[in-house]
This record gives sequence, C-alpha cells and structure tokens, in this order.
Amino acid sequence: MKASEAALNSLDAAAAPDELLPIIAHELNSSLQALLAQLQLLQRDLAHDPALQHRLEQVQRNAHRHSETISSLAAYSQRIPKKQLCRAEEQAAQLLPLMRALAVSRQVILEGEFAPLPPVCIDSGWLRQILLNLLNNAIAACSGGGTVKLTSAIIDGQPALIVTDDGGGVSAEALPHLFTPHFTTKPDGHGLGLPHSRQLAQLMGGDLLLKHHPGQGCEFIVLLPTE
Repeated sequence: MKASEAALNSLDAAAAPDELLPIIAHELNSSLQALLAQLQLLQRDLAHDPALQHRLEQVQRNAHRHSETISSLAAYSQRIPKKQLCRAEEQAAQLLPLMRALAVSRQVILEGEFAPLPPVCIDSGWLRQILLNLLNNAIAACSGGGTVKLTSAIIDGQPALIVTDDGGGVSAEALPHLFTPHFTTKPDGHGLGLPHSRQLAQLMGGDLLLKHHPGQGCEFIVLLPTE
C-alpha cells in the first residue's frame, strides 16, 4: 500500500471534514512535489528540444497552481486567510497564460487590461482560486465563440478585479440562486464554485458580486479590502 493511502486509511472515520482537509492537503502536496521533481529532471534531459521544454513549463505551472489550490482549501477549512500585501492586478495578470490554452480550445478570446491598484492585504492564493473559477465559468459560457475579459478598476473607492463575458447570460429563474450551494445549471456541475468563491472573498474582507446583462453576458466583480 502506498504511504499516502496508508496515512489516509489510518484516519479516524469520525473525524470532522475540517480536521481531515489539512491532512489530505499535505498528502496531495507531497505527491505533487514528487511530480515536480521528476519534471525538473525531464527538463534537463530535454534541453535540446525547446518546444518540449515549453510544454513541460506549462505542466509545471499548472502543478504549482494545483498545489496552491490544495493549500488554500486547507487554509479555508480553518477560515484563516494568509494575508500579505500584494498587487492584485499583477496576481490577476499572471493567470492569463495559464488559461490561454483552454480559451483557444473553446474558441474563446481571452483578454486582460489592468489599471494600477493600490496594494491590498489579501490571501493571494485565495484570490487566484476565485479568479480561476470565474475565468473557467466565463470561458465555458462563451464556448464556440466569444470574449472573456479580466480587468482591474476602482469601484466606488474600492479596488476590484472584474471578469466579464459576452455569453448567453443567466436565466431569470437561475439568477437568484447562483450563490446558493449545490445549485447548478451544468449537467456535470457541483454548484459549489461560486458560493465558495464568495466566501473566500468575504473572509478576506471583500466580496463577490454579479452584474447581469440579459442576453449580453455576465460581469463578476471581486471587491478587495481597503484595509
């Protein structure tokens, strides 16, 4: 039996989910670190092939992102954000290359335009998790042809990051329930992405809002804390 399986099987079956998450996160991150070490070795072996090296770098970036997401989930279970002063628009800009391949595969144009924001004290891992969820949803809404934009702005004196799309929008019936846990309009959806994202934003001292433009798409606004 693998070490990670043995560790998980040894857990008390009655343990609360909040107690299990940090342990599961540790085991998954250990596996990811081993994967990253192997990727580094492959990069050395493929030094003569720039094209394959570039693909490996993309895999590495995604592995790092998954590691951050796992760590963020563990932190979320304790409801304690790991805040640090950062430039939110720079964090947002770094996500565009990660999402470009998905957008291209769905025939979606992905754009970014970032006005400077004042530094904010937030959990950057949580912020990336929120934005990745919103971008994934927006790209899915525009599949087959459309545009998704990630921008930064000051809204009523509060720094914000905005994800907009020109997809079909949300039905009047679904609109009041978008932030309700387990509500979903997707056949394979679990209905936790938007409620979880809003909770993360609020735990950091901000919020997640929706501006709906019927027939013209959606605009999700991540409000950031001012202190």
